[in-house]
Amino acid sequence: MIKLLRLHLGYLLSRNNIIVLSLIILFYGCVCLFESKFYISNNEQFLYSNQYQVSYDHTIIMISKIILALISCYVFSNIKNNTYFMILGIGKNRFYLSKIMTNILVVIFITIVMFLIYLGVGLLTRWFVLEFKSIKLFCQFMLQSTVLGLISNNLCYLLKTNFAFILTFFLYIVFENIVNENIIIQIISIFFPILFNNNLSFLTQTLSLVLYGLTGFCLFKRYENY
Repeated sequence: MIKLLRLHLGYLLSRNNIIVLSLIILFYGCVCLFESKFYISNNEQFLYSNQYQVSYDHTIIMISKIILALISCYVFSNIKNNTYFMILGIGKNRFYLSKIMTNILVVIFITIVMFLIYLGVGLLTRWFVLEFKSIKLFCQFMLQSTVLGLISNNLCYLLKTNFAFILTFFLYIVFENIVNENIIIQIISIFFPILFNNNLSFLTQTLSLVLYGLTGFCLFKRYENY
């Protein structure tokens, strides 16, 4: 299984993908630096420490959530590598499971990197205080983005194109700002609760992950001729 994970990882981390992910992380780091106001005098940082802390946490947490959702949708959208692995004679079950595991590990790694950037930049200032709720939010975003990635994966199989991740991310951004009063929206929220509710319990999000994972496996076996 370890060798299979390495093969998936090698395919996923192609030169183009590494460039794209690096640019996104670089952009995130620049936003953290800009929002930290580390260049302001120590006296001013001390005087307005509470305001700077609130502003930094609010902005970076919001940006982290959006970027993780985008990266996860992008990472899980790679459905065109089946021909390569068919040569190795890998069974469908092992192929799909190892592929999803690889994608999840990549999302976890990127989440850790983003958290370390958030923490490291914050420590450059005099006012930064790491709170447990920030750690909890990053863990929640990681789980939520993984579920979104699985939705993106399923949509890619349905539409037969890697670019379906754009639709998943677009719908996520749109639904983030919709109030659940319309009957159509309420019906959709039954099948995609994670798009409408940011306060889902850990158990609910975990069950969503399992559900979308199983759905993706069924779509994979049905639509992939391999």
